[in-house]
Amino acid sequence: SINSENKGNLLRFVNDLEDYNVEAFMAPIPKGINGRWKVFYKTTKDIESDEELSISYGISYWKNK
Repeated sequence: SINSENKGNLLRFVNDLEDYNVEAFMAPIPKGINGRWKVFYKTTKDIESDEELSISYGISYWKNK
């Protein structure tokens, strides 16, 4: 597992690539943890042990930069 909770942001370990291999979704943490949400990643294809994780940030992300 990869955890950026203490250092970094929600996308710390995932780079933007056109040929991405993961998709992101958010889910609430069980009660008792301040009603916070977590980002989870689901693979879209097999990932090799030395392959980087990549996701499409989407067109709107780059338009707002």
